[in-house]
Amino acid sequence: MTTSAVTKRLAATGLATALATGAMVAGTAAPASAAVSGGATFSCTLPILNLPVDVPLSLSADALPTDVLADFDVPGGLVPVLGELQIGGLLGLLGNLPLPITELGAGLPGFSMLLGTLPIPLDGLESAVGPLSQVAGLAGTVGSFKTPAAGTYDVKLPSSFDLKALGLPGPLEALVPAFPCTIKDGQNPVVGTVKVNKQSAAMNAKALKKTVKKGKPAKVAAAVVRQDGKVATGKVVAILGGKKVASKHLQNGRATLSVAKLGKGTKKIVVKYLGNGSTASVQKAVKVIVKK
Repeated sequence: MTTSAVTKRLAATGLATALATGAMVAGTAAPASAAVSGGATFSCTLPILNLPVDVPLSLSADALPTDVLADFDVPGGLVPVLGELQIGGLLGLLGNLPLPITELGAGLPGFSMLLGTLPIPLDGLESAVGPLSQVAGLAGTVGSFKTPAAGTYDVKLPSSFDLKALGLPGPLEALVPAFPCTIKDGQNPVVGTVKVNKQSAAMNAKALKKTVKKGKPAKVAAAVVRQDGKVATGKVVAILGGKKVASKHLQNGRATLSVAKLGKGTKKIVVKYLGNGSTASVQKAVKVIVKK
């Protein structure tokens, strides 16, 4: 069976349909709980006055699951993010500027959380311009990213970010650049945990000839696809009597193994895909008859 045929087989199980709708959750038995909920206090500085002020930030992403598939391309815009900035101190700083401010918004351009060390962008994270308030309600979405290799990772707030005041009077807009904000000493940046699971794999393997003459190698073709429908990468090996007798790297999800020095009789050759950091191993046995 070719790689495309294996993909069709996966589609018949309904797996491909689930993945096409953006399903990145590992398993479908029950919805996973929220991966992100928490906050920390940052020190933000108004550059023209060089005065720091404490700004507590909290974020939550209820739709971001705690179990996801490894090496999965997550589309942006699927997971909403909500948050709050306590900006009373910033309002006090801005009150020192020469023009009165009657309304304000807040933007966090380029803001990213961290999944381990992997940046996860939060697109459009900002508070709409409105009447002055001690609390700025933030809203945005998780941007596109690729999940890392299998493992358990902390979700963390960044060590620093820029805070942009929105809706300032025209003359002040150029005068007030973004506030650089840095997490305060002693603050815990961890706001959640995500478990990244290896994708399962489907393999088809068959002998190119079911019967071979003694002294001639038996050739076995293998095709491997991952749970997300993409072709697998890595190595496949042939095992006979518990010993590895051939190996080859997959090319476009396929490999043909040549097994030589077979004695007469029916031979059971186990073809095993070894897997990697993002995809689990899988194996299948094929039979070859060796005749004189």
